[in-house]
Amino acid sequence: MTPVQLADFEPRWGETSEIRELREGEVTFGLSTLTLLNQLARARSADEAQRLASSLRTVAMDTAPEVHSLVDALEERAAVLEQQRRLAGRDELTGVANRRVFNESLRREVARAQRSNKPLSLLMLDLDGLKRINDDFGHPLGDAAIQALANAAISAVRDGDQIFRLGGDEFAVLLPEAEGNEAAIVGERIRRRLRDQPLPGLSVEVSFGHAQLQPDALDEQSLVEQADRALYRNKRARAGA
Repeated sequence: MTPVQLADFEPRWGETSEIRELREGEVTFGLSTLTLLNQLARARSADEAQRLASSLRTVAMDTAPEVHSLVDALEERAAVLEQQRRLAGRDELTGVANRRVFNESLRREVARAQRSNKPLSLLMLDLDGLKRINDDFGHPLGDAAIQALANAAISAVRDGDQIFRLGGDEFAVLLPEAEGNEAAIVGERIRRRLRDQPLPGLSVEVSFGHAQLQPDALDEQSLVEQADRALYRNKRARAGA
């Protein structure tokens, strides 16, 4: 194994302080080990880190114990960071994805639908009378109603559909490869499932609106605006019924 000299290493690789400390100390290792260590330090998922760590344990099996300790630490760090990213994208009350993830997913799905020329629909949902529930029964029951809506949506959507809590009692469901009429069917299914989750002394209803991405849509905002308008038309109609 050819020891790595400082001159052999290009700063653009972005080595971590732990790797730099090993290189500047008494520990020597080959270029392949250094390359894998830096890839491991930048791993974006636990699976990627596990694969790189396994390769490192094979390539660097005769190196100093400090290298193996660093491999273990970097693999564990990648797993922790992935978990933190996952939790950061989740709504604490309901467990579904949050608005930040919705914005990212919406951009991705709109671009994918436009590339593939396949349909994409967006379903927006909003509890009826959450303020009244909070005022008359208290916020714990209001939270329970929000959780009930999330559970109804989880049980009613198709494989591949994505659920998000945008804030308060507002939810969105992205339905890849779904026409508008399919989104309406999912919305009605969520409404029925919500009715099947009784809360103490309370009947909870939901309004929804949907929109399908149009061929001439320039960005995702138009899809959101169409679904929002449909939601509030539905909400006004239900309030006047």
